[in-house]
Amino acid sequence: MDRARHTILVTERNANIRELLRRELDRAGYGVVTAADAPEALEVLRAEPSVDLVVLDEDLPDAKGDGLVEDLLGGTGGPPVILHAFSQGEGAQRAAGRVAAVVEKGGDLERLTAAVARVFADKIRTVPGPRNTRGSDSGG
Repeated sequence: MDRARHTILVTERNANIRELLRRELDRAGYGVVTAADAPEALEVLRAEPSVDLVVLDEDLPDAKGDGLVEDLLGGTGGPPVILHAFSQGEGAQRAAGRVAAVVEKGGDLERLTAAVARVFADKIRTVPGPRNTRGSDSGG
């Protein structure tokens, strides 16, 4: 998989964590753009149609409950969302059915990068390949 072809929007309220995530995902070979709050995240998504995945801080300022997840998911056409949460608490559990993954915040960034890789691997597996056309209208 060519990771450089994938762009991730890291949406994180804490500037230090945002930079850490940007740097680590960049080292892992992904393109990374960042946002500090909900309005900025939505603006980036409008301006950057190439965003393939959103890593979303559960406690973003200006995010009203699950509304931001809904806005980011955009019905059916939005990029997958990984919720980055301090715990698997009530908010994370509510969102779990609508996001690609919930990853607990902590010192281990390998869990997040593994979740990112899984989401992209799942996206590749679900893209339909060429259909077998043998036996269909092939001149007979």
